[in-house]
Amino acid sequence: MQRDKWLDGIRSRLGNQDIVVFGINARTRTAQVLVEADYRMKLVGMGLEPGTVGVTSYLDSIEIPKGSSPPATSVLRWWFTLNFDSVRSTKSGDAFSLHGPGVRVLSENELRTERGERVHTGTSEALNAQFAQSFTKHFDGLAKKYPIYAELRNVFDVSLVAAVMKSQDLPGQVDWEL
Repeated sequence: MQRDKWLDGIRSRLGNQDIVVFGINARTRTAQVLVEADYRMKLVGMGLEPGTVGVTSYLDSIEIPKGSSPPATSVLRWWFTLNFDSVRSTKSGDAFSLHGPGVRVLSENELRTERGERVHTGTSEALNAQFAQSFTKHFDGLAKKYPIYAELRNVFDVSLVAAVMKSQDLPGQVDWEL
């Protein structure tokens, strides 16, 4: 009962968050995928949307021993990043292949100043890191349950392919004017 009240309080205090899209046009499908995948991942982390087997929400993983006070909470950060083991190419450099799961969730516990500014700590407490690791480990199952994550993986794949094309000047090698 005390735990449920504490969790409800945390969820309601978080309230609405500002979403900022930069680097690409916010009206594109790519931007929409990035925002929706991030939003849904945070719902899973807060226990407002179910994960899959092996993915327990951050808040549901907090244990409050009987008669104890709930733990202090800092600002939690979770975000997606690329997660490829390698990009391989033929000796002639005319074919490439991506290897690895493609998507990873990272975490950090931030602090807030008296003025409400966020301060990066570069660290993640155990339960926060555990959620990020379980989300990453079970990403395939989550992508089957929530297709937006499969779309996110596609965005990451295409982004890496575009970076390889640019770094190897592949369009220039075949006189392709983009």
